[in-house]
Amino acid sequence: MKIFVDEMFRNISRWLRIFGVSNFYLKGFKDKEIINLVRNNDGVLITSDKKLCLSLRRNCVFLKPSSLERELAFLSISLGISYSLNPSLCPICGDKLIVVSYSPPDVPPKVRKFVKKFYFCSSCKKSFWKGRHWEKIQKTYNRVMKIIEGSARNNKS
Repeated sequence: MKIFVDEMFRNISRWLRIFGVSNFYLKGFKDKEIINLVRNNDGVLITSDKKLCLSLRRNCVFLKPSSLERELAFLSISLGISYSLNPSLCPICGDKLIVVSYSPPDVPPKVRKFVKKFYFCSSCKKSFWKGRHWEKIQKTYNRVMKIIEGSARNNKS
């Protein structure tokens, strides 16, 4: 299943990639183009556009804006997808990240002193590393997982 994300959810697209879920961010597409893309690729669209969602029926997840954690938990449950905290996809373009032990040129000198493992995207030429921001990512991941687990417990009752 290919996941398409409507342009109103750019942040969701990035977070899905951070959590290891490949998706296509649809910026600047008209509704007819989106419908054709989703249908022709056996995909599913994440949107909060009711009209667009009705046009796609089963190939759409209507995402009501909420907290980031609740949105991500809802998508995991609705789409049956699992999340991981192993950086594998570029949050910007969605291409695969390559683990490198050298410091890519765009890494600040201060970071080079302390970090030995980098993730590099050969498509958009961006570099990533586990810095201070990684704590925020881990906390967000843990909150999302708690919501998912709580939902699973509630559904068993």
